[in-house]
Formats: sequence, C-alpha cells, structure tokens
Amino acid sequence: MQLIKEAPTDVQAALDRFSGQAAYIHAELIPGGFLRNMRVHIREAYLRGGDRCRVALRCADDAWVRMEDLTHWEIDREDRLIFCAFGDEQQRLARTLEVSLRPFPA
Repeated sequence: MQLIKEAPTDVQAALDRFSGQAAYIHAELIPGGFLRNMRVHIREAYLRGGDRCRVALRCADDAWVRMEDLTHWEIDREDRLIFCAFGDEQQRLARTLEVSLRPFPA
C-alpha cells in the first residue's frame, strides 16, 4: 500500500473513475461496525487532507459516503480501490473504505 500524501493526484484520478457510475462500497471501523456491498451511484468523489485524508463520495438522492483519517491506498488485482488507516504501532487496521464496480465476495 502507498501513502495517500505521496500521490494525491493519482488517488483523486482513481476516485474520479467511479464518478457517474454505480459502485459497491465496503466500509469498516475497528472496533465498531461495517457495511458491505452497499450499492450506490457515485456522482462525484472528493479527496481532502494531508497526512490523514478524508474521502467523500457524493451519491444519487443526496446520499454521502465519507471516511476520515485515511492514510494508505491501493488498487488491487480485482481493480478495487482500497483505502485504509492503521491504528497503532503494530500496524493493526483501524478503518477501511473499499470501492468496486462489482460486488464484494460474501
């Protein structure tokens, strides 16, 4: 995974390719909760911040998906855009936001 702050233009470009499309969202807060395979129609995508970033997806019907304090990103082999943040010095996952054009495995 790469740090978001090292390539914000590339990250925004990766987000932009979902604009105007139906996509599936997986989001998780640890500890806390998660959602999986929430289908949304993304109208616009925003990246803001420096060391810790915010990703906001403006969706149809005035809906929003937003996750804060993200630090890392990648596009995986399945062409899913994955964001995450690690919560401690042991690099345990604290939160993740994943966006895909196809449903996530059950």
